[in-house]
Amino acid sequence: MPQFPRREPEMAMLARLVTDGLAKAGEDFPSPPVPASELQIKLKAYEAAKVAAADVEAQLRQLYVAKDRVLQELVSCVKADLRYAEIVVRDRPEKLTRLGWGPRRERTAHRPAAPSAGIHPRRTR
Repeated sequence: MPQFPRREPEMAMLARLVTDGLAKAGEDFPSPPVPASELQIKLKAYEAAKVAAADVEAQLRQLYVAKDRVLQELVSCVKADLRYAEIVVRDRPEKLTRLGWGPRRERTAHRPAAPSAGIHPRRTR
């Protein structure tokens, strides 16, 4: 026995086939629980909802692109203000906490890389 589809496109295709089959073979299936005419109405409603959802998704993608663009502008402005504030209060970096920021970290010395065992640099003559 076939298995009922799990993915939406296959479900819609099966609904189309069942609707068409019931409409053409009415004498073989005289009183189905859901008549072909009702399935046809539900199938058209599904297709309309699918198109509407695709339109909304396209609009949503455009809104997210606009949101990301505005966020990048905001981030750029905030970074500019923080750089300005770091310069202005250079002698008193604790004042940066009033902006929700903090002083720069102390620089740490880089440790030289550990020598690799068994690998020796080639000497040039």
